[in-house]
Amino acid sequence: MIDILLTFLLIILLVVGLFWKAKPRVNGEGFFDKDYTNTLKGISSIVVIFVHIYGPYRNPVQDAVGNFAFACVTGFFVISSFGMQYSLDYNPKYLASFPVNRLTSLLIPNVVTNIVCWSMYYLVGAEYDLSMLWMINWYTLTLLEYCLLFYVVNLLAAKFRWKHHFCDMILIAYVVGSSLYLYLTMDKGPFIWWSIERMGLVWGLLLYRHYNVVLQWFNRGFKAKIIAILFACIGLGLLFMYYKQVPFIRDYLLKIVLAGAIILFYIAVNHKIKLVNGFTKMLGAISYETFLIHFSVLYAVYLTNSTLSSGIYIWSVIVITLTLSYISHLIDAPIVGADKTLFRRIHR
Repeated sequence: MIDILLTFLLIILLVVGLFWKAKPRVNGEGFFDKDYTNTLKGISSIVVIFVHIYGPYRNPVQDAVGNFAFACVTGFFVISSFGMQYSLDYNPKYLASFPVNRLTSLLIPNVVTNIVCWSMYYLVGAEYDLSMLWMINWYTLTLLEYCLLFYVVNLLAAKFRWKHHFCDMILIAYVVGSSLYLYLTMDKGPFIWWSIERMGLVWGLLLYRHYNVVLQWFNRGFKAKIIAILFACIGLGLLFMYYKQVPFIRDYLLKIVLAGAIILFYIAVNHKIKLVNGFTKMLGAISYETFLIHFSVLYAVYLTNSTLSSGIYIWSVIVITLTLSYISHLIDAPIVGADKTLFRRIHR
């Protein structure tokens, strides 16, 4: 019972931090801007930690929160896809600097967090290997895969004057096709290449293309719509439980649609309430590092004291992960910024 209460207290504190200084939005101002998406990334990074808590330290409250992790990873992909398309349309030099910007933004934090995790393993006496220093996270690899396709397609589009609809069709067809392939062959290969969650790349692209339609849709009859979305999430969740014996329907189709519905519910809530403060900005800023580091922290805390209770273990993992993520971000952010600045100066 104590562990459940401690976990519940942690969640309450996080929710209080989320709604601290919350303000009403007027007509969807700031819809899906940086502050808007930073909050989603921050929340998602914490939920992802909950789902990966080791078996002996799991509890009902932690399990309940962790069940939404697949939707949170989908949300990360939504934000990436949306942001890339937005930048392409509003920054004339975006495509020219795209390879450097994407590689530095994704790989430098990966390398820095690798060094931090390697150092942590050394300090706690865990088995470690030099290969840890250059390992690339599967999530990062999936994003790099999409970035390469996005870059090539848009280079060709600029050369042959393709319409954006044609580019969208190629990107969507690839994501959907690779998603199905990875799901159907997950017992034969690297299923952790986010076969289901990568569909967020499609949701993000579609959200961008229909941005004004979505915004106007929310502005009319908002209360009825948010209630309908909530009931849709509950209904899809019940169907998810009902179809336990039908893997493709349950573990693929329903998961994809449910993730989309949950993200839509978040968008609906944030459409009327501005969830921005120092805490959410910090969580959002270090969300990538949090995602990269938490696996190693889970193991390091276990090695340090395997007798910890569930509640203390979860608190320890969250606090240490956020602390190390913040330190890593202080190191990698200036490096990423310096690389981008140098590239701009060279190509003036």
